[in-house]
Amino acid sequence: MTHHEGDNIESLKSIEVIQHDLPTSLKPLTLTIGKEWITILFKDETGIMQIKTEETPNGIVFTYSGSFFIHHLRDEVDQVLLPFLGRAVSILRLTDMNDRVYIIGSPDCPVLLNLSASTGQKYVNENGGTYNFSVQQTSPAVSA
Repeated sequence: MTHHEGDNIESLKSIEVIQHDLPTSLKPLTLTIGKEWITILFKDETGIMQIKTEETPNGIVFTYSGSFFIHHLRDEVDQVLLPFLGRAVSILRLTDMNDRVYIIGSPDCPVLLNLSASTGQKYVNENGGTYNFSVQQTSPAVSA
């Protein structure tokens, strides 16, 4: 048996988000004219995606979930991400460390994005927020 010495497939290199109603098609992915992906700048080595498949009476369900950390609570991050928080209104484009791209969510099945943040209690604690995302869909992620 051989072991792969490359980057961890689960680590995320980049995360981009759009509102779930902006694509005009998913295969190929085409956005509404004048709209584009919003890049989320998160702390290196904090992005993770987990993939789970489950057989149900209605077929296979694909669950995509994960998280990323943004250091330092600040207004510019809140303004960009606030419209996406707490509601299932997002589609995410995730690129892992091996440059494999996953588009999760769809207009009919948007991604839920939540935030858990802290100012930190001590000087050594990190001020920032962990953003969690999840979606259950009946088809695998679109590869781009």
